[in-house]
This record gives sequence, C-alpha cells and structure tokens, in this order.
Amino acid sequence: MFKTITKIIGRSLPIFLLLIFASAVLMGQKNIDIGTDSYEFTNGNWFDGKRFVQKTMYSMGGFFSEKKPVNTDHSVDLSGGYVVPPFGDAHNHTVEMSYNIDAFTKVLYTEGIFYLKNPNSVPRFTKSLSGKISDAKTLDVTFANGGLTASGGHPSVLYDTVLANGPFKFTKIKSYNSLAYHLIDNEEDLSNKWSRIIADSPDFIKIYLLFSEEFAERRDKDVNGYKGLDPDLVPIIVKRAHDAGLRVSAHINTAHDFKVAVNAGVDELSHLPGRFSQLVGDFERYILDEKDVIRAACNNITVIPTYSLFESRPKKDAEPDKKAQDVQKANLGLLRKHNVKIAFGPDSYNSTSKKEALYIKNLGVFSNLELLTMWSVNTPLTIFPKRKIARLADGYEASFLVLEQNPIEDFEAVSMISYRFKQGFPIDVSGK
Repeated sequence: MFKTITKIIGRSLPIFLLLIFASAVLMGQKNIDIGTDSYEFTNGNWFDGKRFVQKTMYSMGGFFSEKKPVNTDHSVDLSGGYVVPPFGDAHNHTVEMSYNIDAFTKVLYTEGIFYLKNPNSVPRFTKSLSGKISDAKTLDVTFANGGLTASGGHPSVLYDTVLANGPFKFTKIKSYNSLAYHLIDNEEDLSNKWSRIIADSPDFIKIYLLFSEEFAERRDKDVNGYKGLDPDLVPIIVKRAHDAGLRVSAHINTAHDFKVAVNAGVDELSHLPGRFSQLVGDFERYILDEKDVIRAACNNITVIPTYSLFESRPKKDAEPDKKAQDVQKANLGLLRKHNVKIAFGPDSYNSTSKKEALYIKNLGVFSNLELLTMWSVNTPLTIFPKRKIARLADGYEASFLVLEQNPIEDFEAVSMISYRFKQGFPIDVSGK
C-alpha cells in the first residue's frame, strides 16, 4: 500500500520556471493541461533502460526532476516497487468513436497503456472524441485518418461491406471512399487528392501494400480486397508525406511488401509477414530477406508485428500452424539479430497490446528486458516520436507505472501494476 503525504504550500519560483519550459515542450502536442503540483517519489526501483536502480525521483509541473525542489506538495512511498515507463499500443482500431471511449480507456489504463495509435480511422467519427482524449489525465491518441490504397484494394472492401453492414451500420454510410480510404491509382490521383488527404490533419500517413509482387496480375481483378498500391507509387507517396512533415506507416503482407516499403523510406511497418496460419501460397514468400532487414535497421524503421492475430485464426490445423509460427520466429529472429526496433499492437477491436506482448513473449525469441523495452520504450516513441516520453529521467514527462515485481526477472509482472502516474497526476482505475 502506498503512503502519500500531502503538504499545502505555495508555489516556488523553480516550479514556475519549469512550467514555462513545459509549455514550450508541449507546444507540438495536443496536451495542454499538466499537473502543477510537485511530487517526491521515495523507495522505488527505477528502470534506466538496462536495469532497475533504487533512488528518489521528483515530478515538477508534470516533468521529472532528479533534483529535490525547495518545496514538495506530495510525498509518495513506492514501497519498493519497480518503476517503468507507461506502455503503448501502436496498432489499435477501437478508439474512434465517443460511445466506448470511457470504458476502453479504463481497460487500457488498468493494463498500464497510456498511448495509442489508430492507423486507419474516419475523421468524422474521431471528432466526437474531442475533450475525451489527448490531455494529461486522458488517453493520448494519434490517428492516420483514411489510408491510401488502390481501387478495389484493402481496406475498401472491409469498410464498404463488413463494417458498413455490421458495427458501422448505424452510421448509414454506404461508401467510405475519401473517408476511411483514398483510392490512389496513379500520380495524378495523388496530386488531385492530396489536399483532401491532409485536410483533416492526420498525425501520420497510412499506406497499403498487399502482395505487391503480383500487383500487375491483381490490378484489374476482384480479389476481395487482397491488393494494395502500385509499388512504383510508394516512394512518391513517401516523399510527399515527408515533405509535409508526416511519417508513413505501411501495411504489408509479404516479404516483397517489406522490401518495397523499406526501399521507399517508410518510417514504420504496421505488420510483419506471417501473422496468419492460412498463408496464401508458399511459406517462403513470407520469410524476410536479411538484406532488407539490415536496411530497415539502418533506416531506423519500427516494426509492429501484430502476430497475436494468429490466435484469432478461424481454423486450427497443426501442420500449417507450426509452419506459420516457424515463419514468425524466423522473421523476429532476423529483426533481433540486426537490432530492428519492434513495437506492440494487436490490430483489432476491443483488444490491447498486452495480448501482443504476451504472444511475442511466448514465441521465446526475446529476453524479458527486450520485451519490456519494446512495450514501454519503442511503442510509445513510435506513436509520439517528438515527445519526451519513455524515459524516467530529468526533463521527461512524469508518467510511469509501478510494478509489484521485477519484470526483467518475470515478465508476467507487467500485469501487477500497483500505481499509475501521468504527466503530474495520479491515475485511479478503481472507479471509486
């Protein structure tokens, strides 16, 4: 149990100056409300990126300080707990409408997830979240808005058939063209539609590559959405996005898609080949080329495998299931060998990155330290690359979790959260 001692004092000059600094740091993000009280955190073991170090830390104006302020408003005894940065979820479609945001935020906060990325969304829907996200006390979210694909490509079929006639039926929207997706078949389309693509201020650009090695063959066929952009257009799209100051995240299915995206200079890969057991064609087409992995590492690309989708496969078959997981282990092993950054996200509705973290753990490729770094450092930073988060150090946002046990010794400790703190505010998930 935590002991909190609160002091009623006046604000000191150092805190006032820190608030001015904090305002400057936060100008690039939507968060405008930060905690102004100062906190002292004693008896904690703090993660430094490699190990846990016992020390006392402070929060002033919503930012960490290793130097004790002249006055503190609150002193919190962390009872020997293990302090880590909050977790992120880098591929989640649940946060889009206001009707479920409160309940799902509680789920995320309970699991220690403070940051979330939705890599394909409808701006008309996400506008309803104004005032409910991206503040110091609320979930921080980034949106891609509608993704870029080819005519008949993913996710057009998903939105216009499955979602329009299912969970989104109440919206009475028949076509999500120019809402959830933008059809780009040539450079002229890109030029003509670019102003519409960026009109709703996407936080990043999402593009779709599916079986790009068969683009010419699939271009004019109805393949139920199993196709994407012309691979020759991808470098042009990436350059236009980067010129506009926007990062690019690529949906990929095969090893050739991986190659096309990496060579085009994308910033993030929102899948990794081999996430399903019922793979199309030879298994070899899903095994990464080591030269492409080396280039991904050199380009500082972050990869979000979404391999936990394997658990929702409709049909279980021992032989293909084993082959698929062999592909997953081989691909992850190559990423590990070349120090490619990996982040977690489930690519699902009503699920979280915790599912992905535990699934990747059970594949047995990574150490607990590597898994902790992926979830608490890499994932938040691929969502908010310009923010001072994911480090428990001077000048970084004062956001953290306290675990009851050491997650480097036992990764299951990530489920044992005893205290949550976000940008200067304690977070209570008890509902009291």
